[in-house]
Amino acid sequence: MSEIKLLYFASAQDATKVPEETLVLTELPSPTIPSLLTWLIEKYPELEKIFAGNTMFAVNMEYVERNSEVALKGGDEVALIPPVSGG
Repeated sequence: MSEIKLLYFASAQDATKVPEETLVLTELPSPTIPSLLTWLIEKYPELEKIFAGNTMFAVNMEYVERNSEVALKGGDEVALIPPVSGG
């Protein structure tokens, strides 16, 4: 079974109520960031407004574009890093 680890930071963590979770890749129509984003918004509708901003995504600690077609594979770690404000 191929799984990826999802890490949530800042407002993404507030929306999901968890700092991380595991996702079985077969739950996605395709193993890409756009497909993952669609899945996340269906599961956590509050994320849609967060993703409308400048949310950063990292796969295995390497930043990727939100429309990246880089294939996700078992064992990958995907971090969602929304903009952080404060002083």
